[in-house]
Amino acid sequence: MALGTKLRSLRTERGLSLRELGRATHLSHSFIADIEAGRCSASIDTMKALAKALGVDLIDLLDEPRPDFDPATVSSPPVKVDPNNPRVKRLAEVGIFLHTPFELDEQDIKEIEDFIEYRRQKAAKRREREEQRKKGDSPMPG
Repeated sequence: MALGTKLRSLRTERGLSLRELGRATHLSHSFIADIEAGRCSASIDTMKALAKALGVDLIDLLDEPRPDFDPATVSSPPVKVDPNNPRVKRLAEVGIFLHTPFELDEQDIKEIEDFIEYRRQKAAKRREREEQRKKGDSPMPG
């Protein structure tokens, strides 16, 4: 099911009009209608706001049912990496769940680690700018 179709289904199941969902998310009702119709895409932040207003997890808004995969029947992680590997443990600590219906190879792990490091650096810079703003200093370039 496409995002727009899923969004419309969740909205109507909850008895919400486009305007009501718009007010709850601080998005215009016409923008939401465009997403539902597939005329435009939504950013992650927009999807998070929509998921929150609809009372679902972001993954529920995005995830399509997979008849070939039932998480309840999985007795062990299908990920074929060593769960004792420190790199894998680090991924689990930051919320990368290892119970996925696909394999993670070393390249996947490296890409995830690189992304996590990038986001940590961005967050550190943002915190630094906020601290400088609180102190009244001008932010450092970069």
